[in-house]
Amino acid sequence: MELGEDRQIKISVPFLRGKTVLFVDSSTGPFHYYSDYAMEDIRYMSRETGYSFLYLPEVCKYLTPKFIQYQFPGLEGVISPEAMYQQIQNIANLNGQTGFLYKVNRRVYFHAIEADTERDLMVATDQFYHALYHRQQEESREKRLSKASKKSGSSILFDIKLPEPSCQEVLQKSNADLPRDLFGNINEEEAYPDVEDIIDAWDRFERQYHISIKDLATLLGYRTKMSRLLITTSNQIFLADWEGRPEVKLDDLTKALYFFYLKNPEGAAFKDLPDHEEEVLQIYLNITGRDDIQGIRSSVSALCASYSSGRDSCVSRIRTAFRRIVGDEIAKKYYIDGPQGGIRKVAIDRDLVIWEH
Repeated sequence: MELGEDRQIKISVPFLRGKTVLFVDSSTGPFHYYSDYAMEDIRYMSRETGYSFLYLPEVCKYLTPKFIQYQFPGLEGVISPEAMYQQIQNIANLNGQTGFLYKVNRRVYFHAIEADTERDLMVATDQFYHALYHRQQEESREKRLSKASKKSGSSILFDIKLPEPSCQEVLQKSNADLPRDLFGNINEEEAYPDVEDIIDAWDRFERQYHISIKDLATLLGYRTKMSRLLITTSNQIFLADWEGRPEVKLDDLTKALYFFYLKNPEGAAFKDLPDHEEEVLQIYLNITGRDDIQGIRSSVSALCASYSSGRDSCVSRIRTAFRRIVGDEIAKKYYIDGPQGGIRKVAIDRDLVIWEH
């Protein structure tokens, strides 16, 4: 099976229910345990696509041995993530490949990827969910067009009245009380019972006005008021003009990387960061409360290395921190972004960046 392809699996796979993605690591080589930050970012991408995401080392933390044994009949004792991966590899006949098992309309598919490092995993995951989202959109559109064509003589109008809360109310609404499944993921069908009606309404809107949701989001983006980014004397980061002046919380090392990019609007490719290590070091020295100079230098050196999983985790934390407050369409103006292997930068107009020191 080629990388990036989707192959249908003819049998049932443990843990998979409708609209669930299960990450399966390769059975060859050292077993990978990915960082909490990487998993948090992947869960965000998964939720954006309407899926629940499962990572077996996390599953093992919350499920009882009895439940795990129910998923894998005939096995006794505590089952490690490595053993579960191997069992799933055998059940689904994956031939040692790494990838995503997912279920759509009672059918199970496997999407093979190559992920020797955490960075590889993040890139491959982003591509997978992007393709899955667009596949869902096309299937949904075809299904609804087919249903609409059967209703002869019916007018297609955007006639569903939707509630109109402000953007800030929507983005800042807490999801703490939303219904969740066994693994802590939001149960989309129960949490958002009107989502199908909303999607139907949008499909009719697109056909009537010939504008996609993405195009509309772009148009609305031009009307979005950007908040000033305030960095205080104590190095706290606030969105000064957003309701409640929320704080963007980052650890000190991540702040050092972020402040470097804020101070350099022209940006820098990750591979060129070793050339800026001294500048990042001085920024970190002004932030951190650590006093072990050798340890500080070691941390910054690892952060600025040409290929650094630690730096990629920091970039992911920055992205997630802003997304939590303002949503991705606005957040992308604030976080470090850019093409793979190219110049990375923070897009925000520097006139909106206020340094108190």
